[in-house]
Amino acid sequence: MDIVLVRHGSRRDWVNRRVWQEQADQHAVPWDASDSPLSEPGLQQAKELAAFVARQYGGRIKHVFSSPMYRCLQTATAVAQALGLQVKVEHGLQEWPPGKPQPVESLLHLLPPGTIDLSYRTLLEVEPGSDETVDEMHERGKRFAARLLQYLDSLPQEEKGGVLLASHAAGVISVTRALLGDRHARVNCGVCSLTQLHSELAPRQWKLVEDGRTDFLESGNCFDWSFEDGFRNQSPPPHVSTPSS
Repeated sequence: MDIVLVRHGSRRDWVNRRVWQEQADQHAVPWDASDSPLSEPGLQQAKELAAFVARQYGGRIKHVFSSPMYRCLQTATAVAQALGLQVKVEHGLQEWPPGKPQPVESLLHLLPPGTIDLSYRTLLEVEPGSDETVDEMHERGKRFAARLLQYLDSLPQEEKGGVLLASHAAGVISVTRALLGDRHARVNCGVCSLTQLHSELAPRQWKLVEDGRTDFLESGNCFDWSFEDGFRNQSPPPHVSTPSS
């Protein structure tokens, strides 16, 4: 079984944080300022990620889950379309600290028709705008990973298969560490990077197969982030509003 974790693409508010904040404050955009969409480069990264996933994992991935934040939904729906799947909106994959996502129903007109699985119910609720510590974020990653595996085990045989999780840097790292059983594992996590874990054993023992892969992106490894070091391979975008972006 494979679990593939991807981070969203570059954010629009990284281009001009002041303008984005003003638009949100004046209700010129229909969502909270923490819920920035993808920038044009981010949309291109999502397309390149989707094409790579379809080439490498087509037929192996049976389920796509996404954080409810719009930039993750944009990234996840690009991948889901390439795979012919729907996206399950999962609040356990929220950013850190949790942002304030819009109800997915209010975003349907902005997303490709039919790409959201409206019958799915989140495995883990997360309080929007709450003040999570680093330890609490890692605990959330452990709880979500456990519930995800229980959910997958409960599926009928014809629905079993690999899964793709679209999240934020902190979500990708904390869930990866939870599956590996290593709270301090180094996980590379640039925008639209891909991390893959594989397990064949029961009880499952997960092996890291791909660690923040970005060679399929024209932009390469951008805005790589970690809990310990922040942005590692370049300066953070101006006025970044959340630690894990």
